[in-house]
Formats: sequence, structure tokens, C-alpha cells
Amino acid sequence: MTIEYASIEQFYELIEPGLNSVELAVYAASITTFFALILVLYKRLHHDKLNTLPVNISGFGYAIPGTVLAMAMLATFGPLDNLINEWALSLNIEEPGLILSGTVFAIIFAFVVRFSAIANGTISGGVEQVAHSLDLAPLSLGMGSIKGIFKVHLPLLKSSIFVAWLLVFVEAMKELPAVLILRPFNYDTLSTQIYQLISDEQLEQGALGAISIVVFGLLPIIWLNKNEEKS
Repeated sequence: MTIEYASIEQFYELIEPGLNSVELAVYAASITTFFALILVLYKRLHHDKLNTLPVNISGFGYAIPGTVLAMAMLATFGPLDNLINEWALSLNIEEPGLILSGTVFAIIFAFVVRFSAIANGTISGGVEQVAHSLDLAPLSLGMGSIKGIFKVHLPLLKSSIFVAWLLVFVEAMKELPAVLILRPFNYDTLSTQIYQLISDEQLEQGALGAISIVVFGLLPIIWLNKNEEKS
């Protein structure tokens, strides 16, 4: 269908939704990987009874369907937005509007909750390959825990961090239910635009966008597989 019906006009129409998708995926992947790194290192370097609890809790979101998660975001952020606007009125400040439920913040928050398990698992796998004796090496040299993380752990975990980032990026690029419910007005991603076209039975017009999502998903996976074979 893409070969037979795609046109330059269709390509131009995909640019803005495509950039929106990439922007959301980059933010979601970066934030999710950052928090996963903190939680996994906390689990590794702290030996109290509850050191596994933060990682386990953060992984619960992957079991929740995107639609259910989006409804939870609306049910939570909607009242918070109203409360913030009421406070602004009481302080004679201009109302900020729906800054939580009516912006991309809600989408990114939902992505972070939903895909944390992916980043946690990937970085945990990398941390398990680091010898426990290296955890004590910075202390023996008089370094603090934070400096030791930057000098020892992060260099050893670079590949795991990048793989975690890439996997979350791919998942966020193709997520539909959460984005469909949480997106602001006049804001489309590749997945929502294709969904609208397919819903209107315009299969030919949606083919080029569908191929684009497949390419965005396949290229990183192909790269990861090649690197795995080399290693």
C-alpha cells in the first residue's frame, strides 16, 4: 500500500506527529533509565531489608494496561489541576490551567510508570555482571559512595544503560492506548494519527506511517542483535 499510494504530501503530514513521537520517547526513555539506574544501584549498594522494595514497586506498572493507567492518570491529575487553579485564584495569580492532565506531562508520566520494569530489568542484568568486590574498591581508595558510582559503576554499566534507554524508546514510540487518552488537544503522534486513519478505513493513507513505526522499532533491535553477536 505504501508503494502504490504513498505521496510526498503524506510524508509531510507525518513530520509533526513523528517529531512528537520522538520527543515523547526521548523524554520517557531518559527519565525512566535515570530512575531505574538510581533504584538498581540503591538495591545493589544498600543491604537493608527493604533494599529491593523500590525496584519491585516501580515494576508494577508494566502489568497495568495502557488504557487503565491513562484513566488513573486522569483521575489523579484532574483534581490536582483543579486544586492548583483554586490556589492560584486565592493568591490572585493567573490560573495555570491543566498543567498536569492537559499537557504531555501526563503522557510522559504514564510512560515512565509503564516502562520502568523494562529499564529495571536491563540495568539489573548489567549490575549482576559487575563483581561485588568492585563495590568496595572505591571505599578502599577513600572515595565516597557517589564518587565511586561515577568512577566505577557507571563506566561498567554504559552498555546496559544504553540498551535500557533504547528499549524504552522503542516501546514509547509505538504506545497507543495511553497516548490516545492523555494527549492534549491537536496533538498527534505517529500511533494516534495511524489509528485515526485506520478507524476511518483509510488504510492506504495510514500505510506510510505504519511502516515508519515498524522501522523505528526494528532498527534499534537489529543494532542490538548485531552487537550481541559481536560480543
